[in-house]
Amino acid sequence: MDEVLEHVNGAQHVGFSGIMHLSWMFMASNGDVQKGIGAGVDISARSGLLNYASGLGWGAAFSDYKNFHGRMVAMKVEAGSPQVTAIVL
Repeated sequence: MDEVLEHVNGAQHVGFSGIMHLSWMFMASNGDVQKGIGAGVDISARSGLLNYASGLGWGAAFSDYKNFHGRMVAMKVEAGSPQVTAIVL
């Protein structure tokens, strides 16, 4: 979590259509090759909740938030291609 917050603090911030998009680059390596990798998050400007997050080889959309013991938790997560949807009941 500390590493993600460090990236967010230095991220490029772009606001559009009520969404704050934060993106950053980090270096990754397989031991032989080093490459810059992009990552980012989209946060609702109105609610402050996470709409989308992505990194190397993954991305997921988060929606249908509900209060769970004082914290807002996404009840629906969509990811992948073909898309897979997880719904918490």
